[in-house]
Amino acid sequence: MGEPRQWLRWCAAVVCFLALSVSGCQETEYEPELGGVSVTAAHLEGLEIVAVGMMYTVFDGSAIVVATESSGAVWEVPINIQGAAFGMFFDTSIALAVRDELPLGLPQSSIDGASLFGRYRGSYKSLIIPIGAQVHDTSNSQGVEFRRAVFAVGMGMTGAAEYLDFLPSGDATQR
Repeated sequence: MGEPRQWLRWCAAVVCFLALSVSGCQETEYEPELGGVSVTAAHLEGLEIVAVGMMYTVFDGSAIVVATESSGAVWEVPINIQGAAFGMFFDTSIALAVRDELPLGLPQSSIDGASLFGRYRGSYKSLIIPIGAQVHDTSNSQGVEFRRAVFAVGMGMTGAAEYLDFLPSGDATQR
């Protein structure tokens, strides 16, 4: 009789852990960059993401957000990418962007630059044996989308709910 109770406790712990990890408990505080700048296009350059986990995958990476202002001025902001995914199977991989630019989908023709940062929520899939892809299908509360497949090396097969925090790690500079 002890085994069914242990199983129920384990399932309850997993459900609680899932709820807390996918919701992210609370968003990370950060200083908004590009606030007040009217952005008409944005993309990521130099994307690198490391994923490690089994059922619960942790992401750590970096990139540069490049934003084009309505006046034509171009801004760069280095970011740290941190987050997690909870789902099925396992993932131990390093993802690199094979394209120079990974576009961010804007919800309208012009948005405030601060809307590019913060928490992105959605789904994560990977199939990497030993070469494959990570697929991130996320958007933030302002409607900015990061929906891309990126080349990855390692080992993994995952389907999961994820969140990614795009956190400025330096000051905005104009190109």
